[in-house]
Amino acid sequence: MLTIRVKAGSITHLTDARYFAALGVEWLGINLDALHDPVQDYKEIVDWVEGPIIVPESAEYSPVDWDGFVQMFQPKLIQSKIPTAYDAIQIEAGEGLRLITVDNAAQLDKYVGVQEVIVDITSLSLSEIEPEMIRKLYAIQICGAEEERPGFKSYDELDEFFEAFMPE
Repeated sequence: MLTIRVKAGSITHLTDARYFAALGVEWLGINLDALHDPVQDYKEIVDWVEGPIIVPESAEYSPVDWDGFVQMFQPKLIQSKIPTAYDAIQIEAGEGLRLITVDNAAQLDKYVGVQEVIVDITSLSLSEIEPEMIRKLYAIQICGAEEERPGFKSYDELDEFFEAFMPE
């Protein structure tokens, strides 16, 4: 289990979902906008993983779309750019849990000690981020990526990064 809060975001396939769930992330974000069949593909991924809070993500879903989806799957939390009536991770602005993207490691200082902010560090070079800085943040997001081929993907860089956050 990790010693920091992590949201794995933009998950689009089972390989990433299983990797991050086994790692012990707190939230697993499934990108509905990138799935071929959002309902079927979401269900397929969710049926295979245990542990993290599953967070359906969408920048395109309207409140009406969310109504049907939430009724069908009853997620604890959603991620949306459009304000909804559901408990949500708001992108950039809003009340409660928010997702903020940073472009360089120097921007991390702004979020030290700030509660309910998940800092997306996906665009940063993981080897250049000091583990002590990450420990001072409320939570981070790392995004999934394409598989090299179905069921095959190297996680060497992520394994090396997360090694600093495993209990001794």
